[in-house]
Amino acid sequence: MEVASIITSRKDVLNIFRDFILSYPKLKLKLKDSDTMYFTNGKDEKIQIYFHYLINDTGSEFSYNYTESAVSKIEKYFDDQMIYIFDISFREELILRQMINDFVSYLLKMNDKDAIERILFDHPHYGIMSLVFYCDMS
Repeated sequence: MEVASIITSRKDVLNIFRDFILSYPKLKLKLKDSDTMYFTNGKDEKIQIYFHYLINDTGSEFSYNYTESAVSKIEKYFDDQMIYIFDISFREELILRQMINDFVSYLLKMNDKDAIERILFDHPHYGIMSLVFYCDMS
């Protein structure tokens, strides 16, 4: 499993994403514990997505998981606003990419372009980028 992170200046994005993933027809909730929901793709019982639904401690995340230049990029992007981070562990890139693409569509249907603009996506191989940029990568 690899870990991607959603970084945002809107705390409500966590709840919006939770509502999205719980209603997402391409994944099936298998189980939930005190900080994680586990999803299969519905075709087999193998866990494909782990949604870590608690906000991470930003200070700890920045000191352990991000370089100084990455922290600077994030802080500059959010212009000194509060920053919230939560993680999505994934097994297959295609499932993650489709889910994030569908999440952007979900936000657009909710008429919440502000949320899209106030989210950065941190991918373990590609680094920090906008959600739209990640969706456009093929």
